[in-house]
Amino acid sequence: MQGGEDLDSICAGLHGRHSRLAAGERLRALCGEASPRALAERLYPGAGLDSAAALQRRLMADYCAETARLAGRLCGARGRLLRWMAARPQLENIKVLVRRLYGGPGAPGLLLELAPGMACGAGSAPADMPALAAMTPEGPLREALAASYKARPEGPAFLHEAALERAYYSQLAAALGALSREDRASAGPLLRQELAAYNLALAARSLAAGLAGGAEEFFVPGSAIDRLRFRAMLAAGGLGPLRSMAAGRAVYAGPPVEDPALLDQMARRRYAITAARTWTADPSGFGAVAAYAALRRLETEDLARLSEGLRLGLAPGELSSLVGLEAHA
Repeated sequence: MQGGEDLDSICAGLHGRHSRLAAGERLRALCGEASPRALAERLYPGAGLDSAAALQRRLMADYCAETARLAGRLCGARGRLLRWMAARPQLENIKVLVRRLYGGPGAPGLLLELAPGMACGAGSAPADMPALAAMTPEGPLREALAASYKARPEGPAFLHEAALERAYYSQLAAALGALSREDRASAGPLLRQELAAYNLALAARSLAAGLAGGAEEFFVPGSAIDRLRFRAMLAAGGLGPLRSMAAGRAVYAGPPVEDPALLDQMARRRYAITAARTWTADPSGFGAVAAYAALRRLETEDLARLSEGLRLGLAPGELSSLVGLEAHA
């Protein structure tokens, strides 16, 4: 027991919830639902959720509430890490809003409905970057957004997104470093995988956008992709070599990939597998708590994407791909 927390009791409670996560074949079965309303009825019988937006609001509200309860039961560095992990959906929403401000309403990205305290939910419609910064809760993300806009008001959106991500992942790395040696040993591989996936994505998107020259400014240390390897990625001259350069660090080895989005899918899949292994390796320690938080976020994102795919009328096979069930390893 650390401080006033009872990790054995916490983990015991998580095991029942973990067994009910919508993943694998359970998630594949949900891809066969006919509409967002049908999916909502499967997930929340009798709740009367009649649209994709209503379902997303419920999914995200449940995720936020559960993660807040879990973080509240943890002391010190453990609680701070869980609270920051829970800010990831907020980061993704702010990035989508930045994209829309600079690229118009057709800019890609699904806005998730966030809990009111998180701000920047799907109902948000800022008129400009200062308004978006004002809507963002005080803290590293707001500071990063305001500083990035001040430095480059004309954009591009990519650099504002990179500044936000650097702020998020720098805080994640700091939270990892603040853990005890035992907790770092159990949760570290999972969190370092997330940092490596970010650095890979940064290199890939920088090369694709022709902005590799300034990408090192946004590099975050602390993963198996160190600064020297990151520089080598930027100097690779194209996306093809990145998979082999990141193999065993952010993605699994395989044929060259030329699509940054596909590299993201591969890194996300490796992150999910790392979370599952962390859960199995440390079933009654802090590793299990961090792994559950990661898997719970992935579940929420997958179900939100599935509801959106159903709204758009995608076929079951397309839905499976959308939620990563058919992703390349």
